[in-house]
Amino acid sequence: MELLSSSDPSQVSQACAEHGITSAQFDTLHSRCRAAKDRAYCPYPRFRVGCCILTDNAQFIDGVNVENASYPVGTCAERVAIGAAVSQGHK
Repeated sequence: MELLSSSDPSQVSQACAEHGITSAQFDTLHSRCRAAKDRAYCPYPRFRVGCCILTDNAQFIDGVNVENASYPVGTCAERVAIGAAVSQGHK
């Protein structure tokens, strides 16, 4: 598996084509993931994670990692975003 870089325009174009999204959608996903990290709740290891999902009807849904005192029982950012999407009616 090749690791792609969001700072390499040719790799971004390749990833966009492969996943059927525009470069503008990619840029929005990237910036929303980075911004979401600031809202993460991770007082223990302090490792912030942000996630953003692009739905079929072009809505963006964010998620962040959420930890609790019984580490490692927390919730990853991806699971939070999926839960938010489902709770908003997305399948």
